[in-house]
Amino acid sequence: MDKSSARRLQTINQIYKALIRLISKNDFKQISIKMISKEAGVARGTFYHYFVDKYSLLDQLENILIDRVIQIFDEDPQKTTISFSNSPHSGAFYKMLEYLYQERETILILFDCDQSVLVQKIHNLIVKNILGDSCFEPVHTPAEHDVISYALAQELLAQNILSILKFWLTQPDVASPEIAYTIFLKSRTLSPIDLANIFNINLNVESTKIE
Repeated sequence: MDKSSARRLQTINQIYKALIRLISKNDFKQISIKMISKEAGVARGTFYHYFVDKYSLLDQLENILIDRVIQIFDEDPQKTTISFSNSPHSGAFYKMLEYLYQERETILILFDCDQSVLVQKIHNLIVKNILGDSCFEPVHTPAEHDVISYALAQELLAQNILSILKFWLTQPDVASPEIAYTIFLKSRTLSPIDLANIFNINLNVESTKIE
């Protein structure tokens, strides 16, 4: 990379980081280009050289996170399926968890930003790049006349993964990727009845503590 490209990348990263710092303390609607430029230590003209407005800046910042996850799956030569037999460290899904864990502070800030559509982009990524490549081994053979359509099954799986990712990353003490992966695998075997039983057991335990 030549010096010009390095300076360009450094400037863009400064602007990205400035936006994240401002979003962590302010409502996105109240953030101006002047505030972003000042926080990044660049001139307003420099900002407009790289971005149309603050919305395009937010969009590109989100896309950097998404594109890196897509790259992780594209670089996986075996398109490793998510199964109980695989070593988690060898699969793209586990590497994705590692990356999200590393970027969790930025992700959490964007989760709390009303103008951010990162959650929807993650949902679309799951559908296209994870479920779309048939990365899941079937737990059972579906009935010939199953009333659950492919589209509904795909959406249920996508929402399951998204819910686990959001719950994992938003906990006060974020568990390691290893634990998150184990929880995900365990969740695949649980039915709604199993989940209800777990909930009731824990509810009874908490009630006993209160008494």
